[in-house]
Parts: sequence; C-alpha cells; structure tokens
Amino acid sequence: MTARRLTLGWLVALLGVTALVGLFPGLVQAQDPSDVIEFMAAGKKAYEKGDLAGAAVEFENVLLLDPRHFDAKVWLVQIYIDRKQADKARKLLAELQRQAPGHARVAALARLVGPEGDLPPAHKESDLVVYETLTLIGSGTRLRPYGLVVPEGKVAKPRRTGEQEDEIDLSLSEGEGGAASGPDGALATIIADDGPLGPVFERWAEEGLNPALEKYFEIILARRDLMSMDDRGLLRKGMETYQPKLEANPKDNEARFYLGMIFYLNGLLEDARQTLDPLRQEQTPYDGQIAPVLADLDRKKADEEARLAAIQKEKEAQEAARAAEKARQEAAAIAANLSGANNPTASPAGPLNPADVLHNEGYDLYKKGQLDQAIEKFQAAITQNDREPKFYYHMGLALTDKGLAGSIDAFDRAMEAFNKVISLEPGGKMAKDSEVMIRDIVAAKKSLKN
Repeated sequence: MTARRLTLGWLVALLGVTALVGLFPGLVQAQDPSDVIEFMAAGKKAYEKGDLAGAAVEFENVLLLDPRHFDAKVWLVQIYIDRKQADKARKLLAELQRQAPGHARVAALARLVGPEGDLPPAHKESDLVVYETLTLIGSGTRLRPYGLVVPEGKVAKPRRTGEQEDEIDLSLSEGEGGAASGPDGALATIIADDGPLGPVFERWAEEGLNPALEKYFEIILARRDLMSMDDRGLLRKGMETYQPKLEANPKDNEARFYLGMIFYLNGLLEDARQTLDPLRQEQTPYDGQIAPVLADLDRKKADEEARLAAIQKEKEAQEAARAAEKARQEAAAIAANLSGANNPTASPAGPLNPADVLHNEGYDLYKKGQLDQAIEKFQAAITQNDREPKFYYHMGLALTDKGLAGSIDAFDRAMEAFNKVISLEPGGKMAKDSEVMIRDIVAAKKSLKN
C-alpha cells in the first residue's frame, strides 16, 4: 500500500493528472475501491498527527481515483484553510458547493473561508515532489520555508532576568517558520506582531500552550472573522497534544475541553458536540467558556434537525398530493366508465329508441338481481338492434351471474354473448373486458366440475 501511494504521488507531482492518465492508464485503473478507503484512513491519521502536507497527498490520491469523492474534498478544503492556502480552498470549495449545495459541512467551510480577500496571502506551498522525496528518505527530514539557516529577524531574542540572559533553544519546529521553546515545551513563533492575535503568541512564548489556547478561544469567539488569520500552528499543536491524551483517558476533562474547542473552531461541529457533551454532566473549571459554545452547537443541531424535518414533511406532502391526484384520476376513470358502457341508464341527447329502452329496463332488473327478467329484456333489445355491443355485454354479465348461481348451461350462453362483443368491437374496452370474462368463466366451470 505504501509503495503504491508514494509512487502515485510522485508521478502525479512530476507529470500532472492528465499526463499520468495518458501515459500510464493501467496505473490508475489498477487501483481498486479498497485503495480509496486506505488513502482516506491514512489522510485522516496524518491530519490528526498534524502532518498537513502528508494528509493532503493522501486525499489528493483519493480524488485521482474518484474525482467526485465528497469526504476527500471536505478534508482537503479544511487542510487548505489550516495552511492558509486561500486560492486552493476557494477553488475546491466551489466544486463542493456545486456538488452538494446547501450541505451543512460545505456551508461551515464557506464561513471559514469567507469572501474573496478575507484570508491573508497564502504561505509558500511545499513542493509535492520534494515532499515525497523526503518521505522516502525518512521522517526526520522536513522542509522549512527559510532553508536550513533561519534569518536573524525571525529568531526570538533572549529575555533577560536581572543580569543574566535566559538561554533559548533555537531548534526549529516541524511546522512552518522558526520557533523558540516555551516554558511548557510548546513551540511558539516569535515575530513582531501588533495584530489582534499578538496577545496569543505572547502567552504561548511566556506561559505555554494552555494559556495561549484559552486566549485564542477568547479572541476568536468574540471575533470569528479573525479565524482566517495565521495561528502559527497553535490549533494544530493543541490537537497533537490533547487528542492522544483524551484517547488514552476519556475522563481527562482538560484534554476534552481543549480538543472540543479546537474541533468547534475548525468547523467540525459533530466532533465538537460529541467531545464536549460529557462536560455537561459535571461541574468543571471550563463551564463558563463552553456554555456559549454548547448553546451554539445545540442551536445548530436544532436548526439542522428542523431543516431535515421540513424536508421530510415536504416530501410526505408531495407524496400525499401525488397519491390524492392518482386517486382522483382513478375515480374519474371509474366515473367515466360507469357513465358509458357500464351505466347505460345515462341517456344521450335526444329521445331513446325502443332497443335502448328495453336495454335500460333490463339493466335496472340486473342491478336488482332479477336475472331471468333482465336476460329477457336484453334479448328483446338485441332483437331490435343486433349491432350494439353493450346489449350483448350486459346480457353476458347477467348470464354469468346465473351460471354462478347454479345454472351451468348459462355459462355457455354468456361466452357466446362475450364473443359477439369481441366481434362487434375488436380492440375496444368492452371487447377486452369480455376476454377477461371468458377466461374467468372457463376457470369457474373447471372449479365447479372439481
């Protein structure tokens, strides 16, 4: 699996997707659906470890195999947001918006990206070819935007305590940019920053990760538009620190608080809800900070449930309307049939001729169950007009009922009447009904003999 993934990423970086498919079609076609699952799992694992470049490679491999894979696109947009790669984020988000308009996750990502011009200029993006090369060489080698030597202006100046200088570890982080080691071992980038997030970076350098995260939460919850600003890898460091802790000890409320808040600010609302919900059950030092977050999560969950309920209700209403229309059409068809051949008492315009009068009298007797009298009337009508199919049809019905009542010979006469209908009106509705009646009579005769 690893060799296949690295080979695919290397060729994509060198040749591009179009050239890869053109020159090596067998390579792409050889991937089977399990590869998509493995790439997705590897991408999520890399993201959880804070390896954003590695995660991007995995999810981009998924899109090579399945260009419409929704989850891979969602993860990639989140990664581009985390890396402040605004152009890539907006381009892929536009595809998601066309693919799943109105989807809650897509809407959350759109809010994080914001309109054109909201995000600061993207950092220099790492070269995927170089990244794959370094991956093959070993995990200890990393790209740095300034090379192996950090420019002097990007290194923190040591602080003095009395007459002595504190020693500051100038080792570089595995993130982007130079860093100095804070009191709790966290890596804080110290640059001249008078912006809104300046207090966050000061706390990270002076007090450690937790105070920096709490200050960041405070500032971002008050001004969500600042979420697009570079956090110097703070949230990623928080996730790297607290996700393993919570997995190791689900009762670690500190880890649960920090991880849940990071999920929330990253737009992973369902993950945030599942992580923070247990904190409702007991009193913690974080109650005041998570109260508005939980309220917002509850409100968004209720809104989503209401939206889904409204969609379901509308769907049910549409189905009910379709069923009602179908029933109306069926009722109209039945009424039309009754007003025609099956309702001979409905008089056409003008006076009835003697044959119609006799037929209508016979039909009234038939409806009352007076079969012998009805058959006599139908026979008299046929004597007057032997070219009218409905006369034979209704006599056939009366004879069939008489046969079912025990007069077996009446069945043969009924079949003769129905055959006459077929000969007078071939292909018509009464002819088709007559064919059905003949089949039923044959079946009834067999049943009575048995």
